[in-house]
Amino acid sequence: MSSLINTVTTVEFGQYDYPVEHWRQLERFAVGEECECDPRGLFRLTDDRWDTWPYALNPMPSRAQIFRLYFGRFRTFLKLYVKWYCYSKILGRAGNLTRTLSSITASLIRADRYISDQGFRSIDEIASSAAFRSLWDAQIKAPVGEALPLPRSAVAVQENSRAFWQGVRIGFGVPHIIPPIAPHTRPKPGEFAADRSKIIPVHVIRRLSNVLGLHREKKELLRRFDHLRLCVLMLAICLGRRIEEILLSPRGSGGDGPLVRYPSKAGSPEGSLWFEFLPNKGGPVDKVLISPEWEDVALYCVRSLVKYGDEIRHFAVPEEQGLLILVSPLKGTYGMSAKLRGDEEKLTVVTPPGRDESKGAAIGRAYGLRYGSFNQWVNGDRRSVKGVMELWGITVDGPADSAIYRLLSSYTRHTRHTALAVDPHVSSAALQRDLNHREPDTQIAYQHCLDEANDSLLEKIKAGKLMGRGAEWLSELLGLETESSPERHAFKPGCPSPIPPRVLALIKNYPEFVQLNRVPKGICASPHGPAGCTEFLNCTSAAEGGCHCFMTDVDDPQTLGALNDEASEERRLQQESAAAGKVVQAQKRDTQARRAEELRDEAMRRASEETLSKLRGWQTEVEEKGL
Repeated sequence: MSSLINTVTTVEFGQYDYPVEHWRQLERFAVGEECECDPRGLFRLTDDRWDTWPYALNPMPSRAQIFRLYFGRFRTFLKLYVKWYCYSKILGRAGNLTRTLSSITASLIRADRYISDQGFRSIDEIASSAAFRSLWDAQIKAPVGEALPLPRSAVAVQENSRAFWQGVRIGFGVPHIIPPIAPHTRPKPGEFAADRSKIIPVHVIRRLSNVLGLHREKKELLRRFDHLRLCVLMLAICLGRRIEEILLSPRGSGGDGPLVRYPSKAGSPEGSLWFEFLPNKGGPVDKVLISPEWEDVALYCVRSLVKYGDEIRHFAVPEEQGLLILVSPLKGTYGMSAKLRGDEEKLTVVTPPGRDESKGAAIGRAYGLRYGSFNQWVNGDRRSVKGVMELWGITVDGPADSAIYRLLSSYTRHTRHTALAVDPHVSSAALQRDLNHREPDTQIAYQHCLDEANDSLLEKIKAGKLMGRGAEWLSELLGLETESSPERHAFKPGCPSPIPPRVLALIKNYPEFVQLNRVPKGICASPHGPAGCTEFLNCTSAAEGGCHCFMTDVDDPQTLGALNDEASEERRLQQESAAAGKVVQAQKRDTQARRAEELRDEAMRRASEETLSKLRGWQTEVEEKGL
């Protein structure tokens, strides 16, 4: 006798089917008990809105909106899988939650609509490679048949949602294959360096500084609403931190709030001025140095923010009472319809109202300043609110009839880092520390100084301040007439031109082709940079006169010192080889030492007396320290 056993493989919920093994994990997000909540009891798993801000790195009630997850827009079986994925991420990153989940849920709406339009009832129907490929291609925001590679904006949905599909595949085994993101354009480092659109123009900074100065001198008083936000904006330009790091800065103690001084060799006798903040995105440091030129502005802005915040600090919820920047309707600093002007002396402190949920109680409360509100004040919105860029007539190039300038908070970061990058006294390590990123290559995206570097390089070549075969190569390449012709030229008369048409086309069409790359003993003029060096950075000894891409700045005492050290080291190695009886090695070392010494002697001969004096002082200091 045989019997047929009916095995249930799917569970029907609503109009959709779920595999039984999937339903065991998804059931609590659909028909779970009323009391089943997250570990902190913030939301029920069956709700369509989750408030997750307490799980963030710096949890603040005023930031609840940006960490709020909405699931009500999902209409298909995808909704429960999205809930499952978000919940696993919330538990896995408790205390360090980022905004990524919000962008993922927003991007998956497009996939949900596709599933609904196709009439799919179960995730199994998109499990096969062909079915999921169709869904995946539908995520591209570009006309069908557009030539590859696509703009990066066209594949933004694929980029944001791919992590979700990978998580579902690991957790449930479907879909079987996740295709790669569609080919799209990727900006190159040279393009980042040449793009100056993210640098705040000098006239914009001056105009904002003038508005602040007129208020400071009581010539044209601003509303308290505008004055507070202008102080935040000027502080952001000064510090170059992410706007969230500034908005969440701690109050600190004393009248200067989060400003502290530390001893330094240069700058004010009181020491260098630093600003303490709450880093995000895993930043390793929590202090940023303020340039001496900006110390006065920073002190004024911070003291003003401390004054505004201390007036209403006792109105804020406990989680936000320690913030530097606080706003309140009671004091005319919250809401776009604030009417109070900059006459702070006439305002009186009001006793906090009762802690109830009435409308009157909300007026007497204090809140942390949100980025959305701050950005609306700067640039306005698409409806009826005008930003201060338009109200104050700040345009892209200065004239009043030009287009209104749009200032994004991230531009302050690009502006500061570019200014530091063009300073020859700031090392790459210092640039990396100031940017507060763990990945060194990240700073390339914030340095937009290619034009300045190229101009400086070419001016030095024209003035004869750069010597070496690299300078000769560039002079020949670009057709420059230098003030001092080199005594030994790398190109012999009668030889074919070293500038093929392809190289000329590269220079004409790609400004990043010629750029200044620092190496230990000078500058590398190779388009590939030091990373593609075929001589293994033997800049002074690779050939007679040095490497064909190497040149030395004769006005840089540190470069001259490095050349001297290199020549001395090569000679020491030659003497060691000779003493050890290694004849062939000693001959090779002698050639390398001679080449380095010739390059050093020529650089010393061309250097000015002021540069040589600085070099001697630097060498004396090193000897005294025993380094």
